[in-house]
Amino acid sequence: MLVNYKIKALLFSFLGIFWLILSAPTVYGFQKVEPIFVTEHKGYFLKNHSLIIESQKNISAEEIWEKRSEMKPFTRDKIEINGNGEIDYWLYFEVKSNIGHVFLSQPFLQYSSADLYEIQNDAPVLISKGGTQADSEDRYLVYPGDLYDLKISDTSTHQYLLRLNRILYKTLSAKVVSEKELIQSQHLHFLSEGIFLGIILGVAIYHLLVFIRVKEKEYLLLSIYLFFLTILLAIISGTIYGLTSFENPEWNYKIFNFISPLTSFFSLWFSIVFLDLNQNKYAREMKIYWGFQILFIANLFFSLFEIESLERLTYFTSSPASIFLLYLGFKRLKDGFKPAGIYLASYIPASIAVSILTLYTYGFLDYQWIIHNSLLIGVVLQALFFSLAIARKIRLLKEEKEQILNDEKNNLERKVSERTEDLNQSLENLKATQSQLIQAEKMASLGELTAGIAHEIQNPLNFVNNFSEISNELIEEIEEEQKKPAAERDNELIFEIIADLKQNLQKINKHGHRAGSIVKNMLEHSRISTGEKVLTDINVLADEYVKLSYHGLRAKDKSFNADLKLNLAPNLPKVKILPSEIGRVLLNLANNAFYAVSEKAKGNLEGYKPQLTLSTVKTKNGIEISVSDNGPGIPESIKDKIFQPFFTTKPSGSGTGLGLSLSYDIVKAHGGEVKVESESGKGTTFRIQIPT
Repeated sequence: MLVNYKIKALLFSFLGIFWLILSAPTVYGFQKVEPIFVTEHKGYFLKNHSLIIESQKNISAEEIWEKRSEMKPFTRDKIEINGNGEIDYWLYFEVKSNIGHVFLSQPFLQYSSADLYEIQNDAPVLISKGGTQADSEDRYLVYPGDLYDLKISDTSTHQYLLRLNRILYKTLSAKVVSEKELIQSQHLHFLSEGIFLGIILGVAIYHLLVFIRVKEKEYLLLSIYLFFLTILLAIISGTIYGLTSFENPEWNYKIFNFISPLTSFFSLWFSIVFLDLNQNKYAREMKIYWGFQILFIANLFFSLFEIESLERLTYFTSSPASIFLLYLGFKRLKDGFKPAGIYLASYIPASIAVSILTLYTYGFLDYQWIIHNSLLIGVVLQALFFSLAIARKIRLLKEEKEQILNDEKNNLERKVSERTEDLNQSLENLKATQSQLIQAEKMASLGELTAGIAHEIQNPLNFVNNFSEISNELIEEIEEEQKKPAAERDNELIFEIIADLKQNLQKINKHGHRAGSIVKNMLEHSRISTGEKVLTDINVLADEYVKLSYHGLRAKDKSFNADLKLNLAPNLPKVKILPSEIGRVLLNLANNAFYAVSEKAKGNLEGYKPQLTLSTVKTKNGIEISVSDNGPGIPESIKDKIFQPFFTTKPSGSGTGLGLSLSYDIVKAHGGEVKVESESGKGTTFRIQIPT
């Protein structure tokens, strides 16, 4: 009985030892590593289940496997940032699963190479490639990061080597996930990243549309900055690699180095324009600004020409540039530029995001989606803050402009009021002067009219006086004959004297009637002073005033002679006019015509004889009066000016320049038109059209 008990105890001891051996961590002559045992649909991070070793670039997996005894448990201090990719880091880990298909997933950390090997028959075998320089055919899946199928189909433990090249983050974010967990988590991550990137892109498009409408440069620059920033964030988050893959995998890396300086360039440009920096007042700051811009432009060329030592220049200058922008924001806020407050506030979420990203980069924070995409979230908030900042700036500028406009408006209203008073006074003075000039023109016309009337009346008066004197002499002769005795009287002489007296009296009567007719016509024409239009015989009116003009000029210059031709249409209908006003028009035109021919006559041209032709004709809508002369004509260059007030071609003191202007206004007031036809050197014709 005791023997059986001892045998059973020994058997159980061997079974226990065997179970401990099976369940203990695998040991292959190097550090122990705890396998990742996938039993639930969740993520299992590699960093707590992996060993690490460093090597020069391009060392084969076989060589590393031979050095596996040198591997150490992964800690943050075992890995260093190496952007040039001169060093490879190899991670060893083990996985077993009792839930079937599992994957190795790691976010986009810009590894140039991330190759996965499985240890089969104590030798590494390449399963899949990853990283920015991996061809899409060598990758398991086009994915925003790196995804590997671990090809586990049983519950045994599988061993793996993961090679990482070009380390930009000291964190190890790779994890083993089940198929279900992968689908669920990536769906949520893709959706979130799409929403955030969509918000930024939407804000960019919105500001572009606003720019098209309002033409404010800030909107365009912010739109371009956010557009490039969207691409940059899509690269950093890996979204762009989840959508497409370049045929040449090197462009996966180049595009980041190319977009980064463009983003920084437009960020600086937008900030300078938004903060409204004066070139003179901020000369030192502008020099620093141009220094940064030159560096960013240079970085574009370094990226295009693949100068590896310099193509990531933006990576090192972005932080100083951000500090410089914060300095500018504080300086402008201190100077009283209110929109700078929101500008600075917009950098708070981005600054927090950069701080989180820095801790994550150096391995102080473990991978979480919100940590890995903290910059994306911060930029979304920054974009919204920038939108508010621009809106506030535009509103403040609008208010300032409105205030300035109100001040200017009040100032202008005051000046306009003062100027209006001055103008009103000037207008009154001008009206008085105009009245005086018009009166002077009227008086000049009246003087010429009076001279013509006086000259016209003088002729019959001279006849009356002469025949009166002769008649007195004849009466004295009769009286002498009557004093003689009847036998000595010469009755034939007496009868001859009586006949002469009768003839003289008839002539005196004739010329008296002529003078009376002239006075009567002038009295009839003077009725216009009442403002009453009357039916007038244009032929009589025109004949009278043209003759008065001629006699007026003859009264001034006895040597002047001209042929006066009358082509007056018979049976011309009477028209309702203001006779004295139309008479003044005819007088002005006739005066100008006689003046023109008299001036031409002074040139002593051979065979030249001054001539004025007065014509009337019935038209379809009324009558037309033409006054033509054979004077020097009107030059084409001044023909459009002759009806302007105060324009005259006469010497100073010989005219006011208002005659034709007033004549034009008078005819217009009658509903008519004045037209002029002239040929230089041959003469001028004025046509007055008056409706019936």
